[in-house]
Amino acid sequence: MAQPNLAGLVCFAEFGQIMDILPDFFLDYRERLSTDTRWTDRVAAHDATWSGNIVDFFYRIYDKVTSGVKTPFALDERDRRIDETDIHEAVREVVANALIHADYHGRQGIVVEKKYNEVKVSNPGTMRISKEIAIEGGRSDPRNAQVFNIFSLIGIGECRSGHSRGVRP
Repeated sequence: MAQPNLAGLVCFAEFGQIMDILPDFFLDYRERLSTDTRWTDRVAAHDATWSGNIVDFFYRIYDKVTSGVKTPFALDERDRRIDETDIHEAVREVVANALIHADYHGRQGIVVEKKYNEVKVSNPGTMRISKEIAIEGGRSDPRNAQVFNIFSLIGIGECRSGHSRGVRP
């Protein structure tokens, strides 16, 4: 039986299988909307209630991160409701980029922290392009090109045409 490459492993395998190859693999969503509790909500890869891979992680946390973002009533040119805003798109891109560009051989994991008035996303690895180019936008040097391709194929992040696709495939 063929072994999956790194992209197939982190995108579709179970957490235990991923840990066999990447012992420092770690995904963590931490929501703290109240000072009364440590976490209002938490999703971690080591929780045995779900697969623990990055595709499932994205789908498990996206609605959590964007909950509370207002969606004003608007229709597109075909009179269909527009269900997301620029904020939804920005959050999707930030989380997708953290997962696509992470150094999965690194010692720190991917952490998404949501507080009442902010969202922080961190991943292991250094930027592969300059800060100026990153701010300018439009150019990328994905650390994990195959993860990028998988995410594009399932509708997470930007398509090759540069137009963002929705979260649901």
